[in-house]
Amino acid sequence: MTSGSDTAAAMIAALAGLEAGLSLDDAAARRLAEMTAEEAAQALAALIARSGDEPAERQVVDACCRALVFGTPALSEERRGAIRAAAHGLGLGAVSALLTAASPALAPEPEFRPIDPALASLTLGHRKQFARTERNPERLARFAADGDASVIRNLLVNPRITEALVVRIAARRPIAAVVLEEIARSPRWSSRREVRRALALNPYAPPTLVNPLLPRLGATDLEEVAASDVLHPAVRAAARSLLDARRA
Repeated sequence: MTSGSDTAAAMIAALAGLEAGLSLDDAAARRLAEMTAEEAAQALAALIARSGDEPAERQVVDACCRALVFGTPALSEERRGAIRAAAHGLGLGAVSALLTAASPALAPEPEFRPIDPALASLTLGHRKQFARTERNPERLARFAADGDASVIRNLLVNPRITEALVVRIAARRPIAAVVLEEIARSPRWSSRREVRRALALNPYAPPTLVNPLLPRLGATDLEEVAASDVLHPAVRAAARSLLDARRA
């Protein structure tokens, strides 16, 4: 039988040539779907235990984690559940933690949907359009405060947006989980360490979104997550599981 480490190495070799994005996520999902649930769990354990020093490694781990969060036609919710059950049965806590169904530690009021007063006269359609094309840094910052996920989705593809501004959005409290999801879905931004750290430390981010981002955090960041008294217990437990797996 092929070991989890061998399977992980084969996945990295097969997927290394693909550019980060939906195509890579789908290819990673198909690879996981072709395995038994036990094989997939073992491959994921081997992937997240790797150092991640090589760009190809990082991209494949990111793609697998995004596929686990958001699913694809190849990796259904039922299939992800089977992988989680297999990981639990095999004692692979770091993998089963990635697939938690827990809700966020905090949630804004149902009607929470802020808009910068300077942009309040604009329709949603105009805010989306301008968020995608705006060049002025001050106005970009105003769009970053928008509470509508579709505005943030357009802002994230604006070539003028900076990592610092994305980190500011990811760290905002209170904030709707759907806005944070847009950042986590972005291959461009979810691969950045500071962005990932801001998402992980935000108590308004649901564990279902955060936990699959944790494997690409360093030990210092994971220790900060594990020690936080405002994050969901499932997030803190996942960070501890990853730290334990790396020390094993």
